[in-house]
Order: sequence, then C-alpha cells, then structure tokens
Amino acid sequence: MTERSPTNGPFLIEVAVWAEGVYQWQADDAILGGPEGNDNWPIQALANRTLYLKDQMEASVSALATHVAAGDHQLATTGAKGMVVLSTVDEAVAGVNPNKSVTPEGLGAAIAVIAAAIAGKAPLDAPHFTGVSTAVTAAPGTANTQIATTEFVQGAVGGFGDLAYKGIGQGLEDDGADNVRVKLDGPALARSAAGLRTLEPTVTLVAATVIDASYNGMTVIADGAVTLTMAKASTLGNGFRVTVLSVNGATTIAPNAADKIGFGGVGAVASLPIGRAAHITTDGAAAGTLYMEQYDGPSKIVYPSSKTVFSHTGGDQTYTVEAGVNRIRLKLWAAGGGGDNYSTQARGAGGGFVWGELAVVPGDVLTIVVGAGGIFGGLVPTYGGGGPGVATYGASGGGRTAIRRGGADVATAGAGGASGNTDLDNTGVGGGTTGGDGTGAGGKGGTQTAGGAAATGAVPGSLGQGGSGYNQGGGGGGGYYGGGGGGGGTSGAGGGSSFIANLINGGTISGNGWQAGGSADSDYAAGIGNGGILAGGHGRAVIY
Repeated sequence: MTERSPTNGPFLIEVAVWAEGVYQWQADDAILGGPEGNDNWPIQALANRTLYLKDQMEASVSALATHVAAGDHQLATTGAKGMVVLSTVDEAVAGVNPNKSVTPEGLGAAIAVIAAAIAGKAPLDAPHFTGVSTAVTAAPGTANTQIATTEFVQGAVGGFGDLAYKGIGQGLEDDGADNVRVKLDGPALARSAAGLRTLEPTVTLVAATVIDASYNGMTVIADGAVTLTMAKASTLGNGFRVTVLSVNGATTIAPNAADKIGFGGVGAVASLPIGRAAHITTDGAAAGTLYMEQYDGPSKIVYPSSKTVFSHTGGDQTYTVEAGVNRIRLKLWAAGGGGDNYSTQARGAGGGFVWGELAVVPGDVLTIVVGAGGIFGGLVPTYGGGGPGVATYGASGGGRTAIRRGGADVATAGAGGASGNTDLDNTGVGGGTTGGDGTGAGGKGGTQTAGGAAATGAVPGSLGQGGSGYNQGGGGGGGYYGGGGGGGGTSGAGGGSSFIANLINGGTISGNGWQAGGSADSDYAAGIGNGGILAGGHGRAVIY
C-alpha cells in the first residue's frame, strides 16, 4: 500500500485561473477521489483562485518596485494626480520645490521668516525711503499729490535755490515764517546792488524818489546816499508795506510834511544805515502815521502765539510772556472822565490811545492796569489814578491804562479828565505825550516829567495820579503823569499824559473831545474810553 501524507502528496495540480463559483457537495453525491473526483472539485477551485491571487500580488509588487526604482514618477499637483512628497523645513523656508507638501513645522518656520521681513519694512502710511529713490518727473505746473522729484523742483523754483544757498548765512536768514530777510546779527549787506535778489518785486533807486502807492509790496534797494520821501500816508491806504534795503550809503526816509514816522514827530525823518533793512507800513488806527521797523534788534523777532484782551476788573491783572517770545505788540485805551449831571450835563473827556511793540524776555510777568471810567459824584480816586471830585457834584477823572514791569510803567495811555459842574465838554482829553488842558483856569495836562498844574484851590497831578478837584470841580485824568484837578464851574480838569519811550514803533493818539482816541482800530469796542455824563467808559488793553 502506497504511503500518503500532506507533505509527500499526491497533490492537486494548481492552475492560476479564477474559477467562477465553488462546487457544493450534495447529499446524494457519491464520494469519488482522484484528479477528477467530485470530492476534489471545491478544493481545486479554491487552490486555483489562491494561485491566481498570488500571481497578481507578486506582479503588482514587482511593478511598484520597478516604478519607484525608475524615479520618473510625477508629483501630485492641484491639477494632476501623482505622488505626494513632503519638503524639508529648509525647503519650505526657501520656497523651493513648490509641488512638495509642507509640514506644520515647515509652514511655521516660513511664516516666522515672512513676519520678520515685514517687521523690518516701513508702514505704508508713513514710508521712509533709504538710498537714492527715483520717481517719474511730473509735467511743469502739476499741482496734485504726485511725488515731486528734484528735477521738477528745480524747474519750478528757478533761481531761488541760488538765493537759498548763497544768501542764507551770508546776510540773509529765515524769519521763522517762511520769509527771507536781512540777517540782523550777521554781516552787512553787500555794498553793491549788482546781483541782489529778493522774493518780492524789486526796484533799485539811485536818486531821490517819492515812494507812493505803486511801491506797495515791493523791495526797494537804495543804492547810495538816497533820500526816499513817503507819499502822504492817507494816499497809501491801509495795509501798505514796502521793504527798503540800504546799500552803498545811509538811506534817508522822510514822511510827507504833514505825516510822521511812528516814533518821531510830524515831519521827522529816519536814517537807515548801510547794510540794514526796514519795513515801512501804514495802519488805519493812526491816520497820517507811518510805521518803520528797522532790522537792528534781535536776530529773530518772535511774537505771542495768540491775542490776549484785558478789560477793566477793578484790580491789577498779570500777563506772563510765553516761552520763545521776545517781542509783544500792544494797544492801550485809557478810560474816559466822568461828567456833571447837575444841570448842563457836561461830559468828561475821552481817554488816549497808545500802540507799539515792547521787547520782553520769556517768563516776564507784566502787570496790566486797565483804568476805570470816572463817575459823577466820584469823591474817591478812580482805579488807574483818576483824580477824585469834591462836594456833591464833582466827578472823578478816568484811570490810565498801563503795562508795568518792576513796579514802574513801561507803557501808558493817559486818561481823560472830569468836567466841572457847569463845564460843557471843555475838559482836558487824555493822551498825547502831554495831556489836554481844561478850559479857562482849569487844570492842565500832565507831561513827560510832571503832573499837570491845578485850578485854584485844586490839587495838581503827579506820577500816575490825577489831581483832586475843588469847589465842585472834577478830578484830573490818570496818566504817566496825571492831569491837574479842576476848580468847578467852567474850569474842567486836565488829562493825563501817555508814555511810549520804551516802545518800538510806538505812537499815541489823544482823545477827541468826549470821544476816545484810536476808535477806528479793529480791536476797539464801542464805548471804550469815552467821556460820559454820568460815567466814563472803562479802558482796554490788548497784547498780541
């Protein structure tokens, strides 16, 4: 008998085919062995299938190995299938192999590099260029937000660059308000007018010339010892301004015979030295007056940043000079005198007006005195130095308006005196370097050195104080020196004097009867400084 076992056969012959279906023995099938026996049918089908699947798997593994070994496989993209390969961190940061996938670590590293690069850039709303940046040059006359190149700027300003480079530091300077002017503490202007260039329309004069309204806004170069005679101020108009440069000889500047230059009397002339410049202007506040500012002071004049108005409060006020300021402009109106309300209802006199500029030091604390209007029956001094009246019907004089420094007046507007009890508008006005006189035997106006003399029995004026009246007479107006007191009846009191000696381009206008001086000025307010029947108008001070 032949030995049989699972290890030495006999074995089915396996064929690598996929047989459809596996035979199921039936209950009545006879058991038949051998290669064709029905008991081997199911086993044969399963064996064939197993060999078939083995061959398929081996073929696939071999093909995959061959494909990988070939290295020509396509990477996956957004538009085509392929192999997915991960990039290294360095590759992700460098941005190479764009078809490789990025790990979270590589993505984070790349973002960090980008963030660092952005942090080193200027923001779009405030870019800062380094190196030599260029741009397209705009067409001449372009006026929009396009960047202007140096080529465009040179074409637009022409020769101004030559002035800026050669002028600044050589006799010219920036005044802090985008203007070029003669340098105050620098070298004198060249003594030849040849090649001199300014920013305003310019004319060179070598002979005596009348400066009329046609020169408004111009720069006049006075070449040699030239006399410039100003046309009548009233014909030049408000806002007239001319700049005079003096070269090759001192320039004489003379007003019309009926006018004056602010700091001088009627017809007074001024001399402009070689290498100096001056602005000559008009101002409607003082008809017939020219103002001249010569560049011989500090190298740069700085005024306050805003205007301050002081009204009467009954007491001293203060003004502190702000940082950087070395010059203030001022306007002062003194108070008007009180009047008689007994029978004639005579008015007191109007106060004076003072204007000009004062050199200051940052941090200076100035005392501001704004005089009170005189009052009917005012038997005590008025604030600001107005003299008191006497008896029942006496009125007090107006108080001065002044700026004080170190306990002394540095600028003063003289106030109007009070009327007598039957004096009809014949009282001494305030203002002018000498105050007005009361009529008849009344009080006299204060001067620059003494108070005004008084009517018989009354008290004379003194420094800062008007004198007391007598026999129902009114008090003198306060001032640098006060007016003398009146004696009652037809003898009114004197007006106080103004003081402008410390002012640059300063001036004063007296009251006009019962009306205040300077009433045409833009800072004047109705009633300020007017003389009254009962009470005079208070004063006012403006600093700017």
